[in-house]
Amino acid sequence: ERLSRTHLTVRCSDWEVMVEDCGSHNGTVVVPAQGAQPTALVAGTPLVIEPGATAYFDAYSFVYRGRIA
Repeated sequence: ERLSRTHLTVRCSDWEVMVEDCGSHNGTVVVPAQGAQPTALVAGTPLVIEPGATAYFDAYSFVYRGRIA
């Protein structure tokens, strides 16, 4: 399978970082830093993430390490 160019968006607003699933076929899951319950994103609904959170989308993932001072 291929990852679409519009699977998810990552954006900043003030001091918050948000991820949002763009209606992808396979969805996006975020696992918070402290090992809390994974959250499956609802398409079109942004989720604020904290440093250490991992976003999984298709066969890919990224870890949000935090803001650069």
